[in-house]
Amino acid sequence: GSLICNLGNYSEALDYLKKSLDMGVLIYGKIHFEIALILNNIGSVYEKLKSYEESLEYYNKSLEIYQFIYSDIIHNEVSTLLNN
Repeated sequence: GSLICNLGNYSEALDYLKKSLDMGVLIYGKIHFEIALILNNIGSVYEKLKSYEESLEYYNKSLEIYQFIYSDIIHNEVSTLLNN
């Protein structure tokens, strides 16, 4: 999905990323680093589409997971998400 996004095919990228999210939740559960990464990538695509409400929703979901996983340390991924 991310590669397709880089090619500028945002709608197709969202389709792949959302399928990836569904598969990831089945494999890892809802609270996992990979799920947070996929949610962040979806937020990024929505940002490129200028769909800022959706973008913020996915960035926040991603941030919540990272903060839960890394609650006792400051982690680079949390810092990156706060920057988005």
